[in-house]
Amino acid sequence: MHVVAGDPRLVHSAANYPPLEQRPWYMDVTDLAFEGGSSPVSWVLCNRTVATAEGKLVRYVPELVRLEGATRQSFALPAANVTHPFSLHYLQLCVLPSRPREVFLSSACGVYRFTVAKGLELLAGQNQPTPVGVRLGALPASLNLVKFISPGPDANSLYVGSENSVLRLNLPA
Repeated sequence: MHVVAGDPRLVHSAANYPPLEQRPWYMDVTDLAFEGGSSPVSWVLCNRTVATAEGKLVRYVPELVRLEGATRQSFALPAANVTHPFSLHYLQLCVLPSRPREVFLSSACGVYRFTVAKGLELLAGQNQPTPVGVRLGALPASLNLVKFISPGPDANSLYVGSENSVLRLNLPA
């Protein structure tokens, strides 16, 4: 095992946690995925911590980072409508080798697609919690408490865990 980024021996406390503008992106990694195949592209989901000078958490700022060799691109993500300011906006990301340059993200109640050209698009669910649980049907349908997203059985679908169900989400072209 070897370190890819950062220093695991460096421990921060509320007293010495660096402010957002001085903090490297890898301190706020939530999830990571590789495009696969011959592509050296990695995508990193960060929920950047914003704290007061005293080290108290104020909120998270979501960001997507694209790594290709020594090149790094950062994309600010819009805030997901979370019920608590301390909640993470986006929880997981997923890529499909058959769909390069597309990244799929989950929030508490939604599944999104990100492309550099179009930005963030809601694919399923909604941008806010819902008391009605899972409702199937025409997209975006309804999701609640998304637990996971993962590649589906083919090149055009994802598995989504929501409530007590595993759903197959057919992706648009």
